[in-house]
Amino acid sequence: MGVEGCQEQTLLTEPIATQTIEQVFPTTIPNDAPTHEALQQQEVFRVTIEVHSVIMTQTTVQIQVKKRERREGILQKELHHQTTRATEAPHLLRTQATKGQRLVVQQNQLQVAPLEVLVHQEEDKLMLRLNRFLKNLENKEMKKIRLFTLVFSALLSSNMMLGQSVGEVVRYGFEQLNGSARYQAMGGAFGALGGDLSAIANNPAGSSVFAFNEAGASIGIQSFSTDTNYLGESSNVEKSSFDIKQAGLVLVLTNPSSKWDKVAFGFNTQTLSNYDKNLFAQGTNYNRGLEDYFLQNATGISYNTFDFNNNADDEYSFLGSRFGYAAQQAYMGLYTYTITHDDLNNAYIADGLVRGGIKQTFEYNTSGRQQIYNLNFSGRYMEKLSLGLNINLHAIDYAEYKATEDIYLDNASSLSQVFFQQDLKTFGTGVSFQFGAIYKATDVLRLGLNYTSPTYYELEDEYTEGLETYYLDTTNATQRAAIYPNVVNLNGPYKIKTAGKVQGSAALVLGKKGLLSVDYGKKNYGSSSITLPYAADSNAINTEISTVLDDASYLRIGGEGRIGDLSLRAGYWQEDSPYKDKAVMDDFSGFSLGMGIRFGSGSLDLAYTKSTQKYGRQLYYTGLTDSVNVNENAGQVALTYNVRF
Repeated sequence: MGVEGCQEQTLLTEPIATQTIEQVFPTTIPNDAPTHEALQQQEVFRVTIEVHSVIMTQTTVQIQVKKRERREGILQKELHHQTTRATEAPHLLRTQATKGQRLVVQQNQLQVAPLEVLVHQEEDKLMLRLNRFLKNLENKEMKKIRLFTLVFSALLSSNMMLGQSVGEVVRYGFEQLNGSARYQAMGGAFGALGGDLSAIANNPAGSSVFAFNEAGASIGIQSFSTDTNYLGESSNVEKSSFDIKQAGLVLVLTNPSSKWDKVAFGFNTQTLSNYDKNLFAQGTNYNRGLEDYFLQNATGISYNTFDFNNNADDEYSFLGSRFGYAAQQAYMGLYTYTITHDDLNNAYIADGLVRGGIKQTFEYNTSGRQQIYNLNFSGRYMEKLSLGLNINLHAIDYAEYKATEDIYLDNASSLSQVFFQQDLKTFGTGVSFQFGAIYKATDVLRLGLNYTSPTYYELEDEYTEGLETYYLDTTNATQRAAIYPNVVNLNGPYKIKTAGKVQGSAALVLGKKGLLSVDYGKKNYGSSSITLPYAADSNAINTEISTVLDDASYLRIGGEGRIGDLSLRAGYWQEDSPYKDKAVMDDFSGFSLGMGIRFGSGSLDLAYTKSTQKYGRQLYYTGLTDSVNVNENAGQVALTYNVRF
């Protein structure tokens, strides 16, 4: 298969602004020249050298010889480069990842921006001297670069950024059932009840329902069992994690002589989402492979963009900071011969024999937390109406490891194995507001109403990646080519606005016998948005969000029965998919059971929750676009201790 590259630019026949290497880098350094340290602190250092343009004609034989020489040269250069690194900086020597093995790179402090060098061909002697100069300035620790107009902008034409952005909006707008054990055991249906520390995050008016000052904390163990089906083959993987689920306190002040007879101040923090889960899938693909992913990323990029004589780390850094994500992917594919370039037809080629079958394995592991901190104030008017306000601070710490391996089953294929891995870290903070009310209609009936604003996040991404292949050379000997750039790509900061929600609630309080509560609400996922540096990019993403996402309703039901100091609880919840196409993500539902006991001024509560959700996980958003069908089952046990004072 082949994809046409961009037409090469016509070479100029006249020399333009030529300079010698001595003019660019004088051997005598003036006294007022910047120091080596000052040079390292510059964010961008660009050396532009213009040379005579040359028109050359080559025969087909010369082209083929040149391609073989370049292939052999890169292999020798890689060996020399690794040896040089080991000699100059032994503490940075990395063990290359073998198939199926994750490469771990130690990240140190933020370093200077990469040196950007734009060299317009063809003087080998000049190139060698320039590379030696750059090597002297190279930082020995992992470099960090900021991608050109974010990864999203760079991927606009490939639709990858649209899929990632929609998924990110859903990921940070969706909330798992977490909090205190009592809150979980009743399915989170506390909008009209209050009187629980986690209920503050549901309806801020709930803090004025407390009769006493109270403090408490919760711990829990959560496990995810993930069943997958990919191209007809089934797999399963499980992961468990321990977490401090919740902690908070409420201070209550009463004044019976005032119409506002009670005010309360509260603080609560709890996990909104736990990302500690793994996914594994495998199957045989007869239609496409990783080569298609790199081929699509190379589409529209001129082959002259890439300089294979440059140090691989420097070239990868330069391409990312100058041209963006797609250029980096294309370079990695060409560097490792996952794809090649046909000079005669000016086209990129993926020549692995896909039709013979590819044994594919896909690994997608995530970790981290989404945490909320509620700063609460509420007051009660004439023992009937409670009003409350929350200022919510949010924190995101998310990590993702994704790896795909292709093993070609046709022995005649020029590619025998391809392994591609990516590590992503996302972190940032956000803010939202809540307004709520609880009205005591009768001694039995309580009504609740609350509004939660969208959460406004500012996020940043860091990611690293690596690619290696085993292929047949022109003599049919198996060769290995690998690139694991010692570079951290930086995206952001960028802004995300997640879905807001409106909720109505009702509860029946049956004295000391028990209670029954219901919450019903709606989230407007379709109004979520992402703000990027360029308006055109933001508009494209937000148009896709409004097209793909929809409003999602949710229902929570909880009940509690009391026998003296012992309480028995149960709950159920269901939430619609935020996607218009439920094949992307189906509705979410679960149930819960629990119990609690009071002793003196303290109480101890226990809860068990079980939930299930089906969704599709697309491997990549261009080229290799097959999806894994996922059935995710989550179980959780939570324990809470509260004390009144």
